[in-house]
Amino acid sequence: MHNICDNKDEPFDGKTIIFGGDFQQTLPVVPRGLQEDVVFQSLLHSYLWHSMQVLTLHVNVCLLNRPLSSTLLNEECQFVEWLLSVGCGEGITNDGTIPFDPCMCVDMPENLITSIYPHIDQVIPPPQYFLDLVILAP
Repeated sequence: MHNICDNKDEPFDGKTIIFGGDFQQTLPVVPRGLQEDVVFQSLLHSYLWHSMQVLTLHVNVCLLNRPLSSTLLNEECQFVEWLLSVGCGEGITNDGTIPFDPCMCVDMPENLITSIYPHIDQVIPPPQYFLDLVILAP
C-alpha cells in the first residue's frame, strides 16, 4: 500500500482492510515453533493491532441457513459448541490431545468422501450440491 498511496503515516495508508476469520481456528504457521511462538506471531500481537477496530459476529449464519431438520440442527449445534469449547482451551487432555466424538470420525480415509458427499460415485450432482457440503479447512 505504501507504493501506491501517499498517506504513509497510517497503517495501510488509511485504507479500510478487513481481516476475517476466527483467531482460535486460523493461527499462523511457525515451522518447528512452540505454542508461544505461534501465539506471538498472531495478528493479536502485531504492532498494527492497537489501530484496528474489532467487530464480532453474534449469529452463526451457517446454522441459520440450514434446513429445519431437528436432528441435523441439533448435531450441528453440538459441533459448534464443541468447536468453541476447544478454541477456549476446554476439553483438551493433559497430554495436549483433543478427543473427538465418535460421530466425527470415519474408519478409513476413503470413507471420508462418501460420508460428506453421499452417492457422489453414482450420479453427477449439480453445483449447488458442493456449495452446501463444502469442506472448510485453514
